[in-house]
Amino acid sequence: MGDFPLINTQNLTLSAFTAADAPLVQAFASEHALISMLDNAPCPYPDGAAAEWITTHPGLFAASQALYLAVRLREGKQLIGCVELHDIRQGHRAELGYWIALPFQRRGYAFEAACAMLRYGFGEMNLQRLDATVLTRNAPSIALLEKAGFVREGMRPQWGVSCGKPEDIFCYGLYRAILTG
Repeated sequence: MGDFPLINTQNLTLSAFTAADAPLVQAFASEHALISMLDNAPCPYPDGAAAEWITTHPGLFAASQALYLAVRLREGKQLIGCVELHDIRQGHRAELGYWIALPFQRRGYAFEAACAMLRYGFGEMNLQRLDATVLTRNAPSIALLEKAGFVREGMRPQWGVSCGKPEDIFCYGLYRAILTG
């Protein structure tokens, strides 16, 4: 896929994670209120997991399997979260994921980052479809997906896992044809 993209939006810069980001990712992911809203994230978040996770990004990107980008405030470049495309099927589909650290939530940053990644996926990657899954109890994320144009396609009972417990998830999809009319 080439070099990691650098995407600037009105308030954010989306860029590759670096090893220097690991302590802050570790701190953010150690917050139960954040990690408990994510599907299949280790809970509690083990020491060293952030550094290990970041080392996987170049190989996954080079193999066209996943793109993980740090979400940073454009002014000051402070790391505040992650936006990703994973389970990439070149020219066809990928799954969108995102998280924003607790102190920065409810400011529109997740929506701004997700929309930037949608534009990148449909534009630069020429994807035809993007999927997203969300825990059924995660109302803010559900609202974000629907505001971004995603359509709820169904519910999978006990399909997700959060903090070791099975959880119901909603499945969402967004097709290029929906965006282009």
